[in-house]
Amino acid sequence: MRHLPTELEIFSVPDRLMIMASMIIGRDTSDYFLRHKFPTTESAVEIFSKYPKFTIDITKINWDNQEEFREEEKNRIYQIYKEKV
Repeated sequence: MRHLPTELEIFSVPDRLMIMASMIIGRDTSDYFLRHKFPTTESAVEIFSKYPKFTIDITKINWDNQEEFREEEKNRIYQIYKEKV
């Protein structure tokens, strides 16, 4: 893979998928992948834990709580923006 960060080359393909998902979303996605029985290693879990977990379990987001989820994510993005500016 040409676009894979070199620090991820040591990981298995499922670990890479989970790590990249966490990096892109900026959230700990391990619960989601472990619930779906993706094999993972302890070193990959350490990388996931750098990111905050979702405030609402992403498998339980529905019409009733989606507004709360959006607000939490919007506030988080705003906080990251403020830190970088």
